[in-house]
Amino acid sequence: MNKEKQQTLVERYEAVKKTLDTGWKGLITDVTEKTNTEYFRKEGIYGEKNGISVSVKCNSPDGETFDNWFSEPTDARGITKSNLFAFEKRYGSLPVKGIEVDVVLDENGFFKIVI
Repeated sequence: MNKEKQQTLVERYEAVKKTLDTGWKGLITDVTEKTNTEYFRKEGIYGEKNGISVSVKCNSPDGETFDNWFSEPTDARGITKSNLFAFEKRYGSLPVKGIEVDVVLDENGFFKIVI
């Protein structure tokens, strides 16, 4: 590998590494009420739960689209510990179409909304 190609590889690697640290922006394109069974295509260990599926178009280099699922809190104590509550606290509202969100890759290489 010549020095010019190696430099390009190093530059690309550093650019991707920086993006992993800072993340991307995404735009919510759809919000749909679903059960966990509909979303994950299998029943959860705690049975059927209601929630919402949030579709996001990421401004990453390839413009990927991904979904996140948020379970619906079942009681007052669960609200403040829920991902929906954390989402509302960070973005000022519950997930709705058109909201811009922060996006990162998780430890398994999947996109997720920062909450």
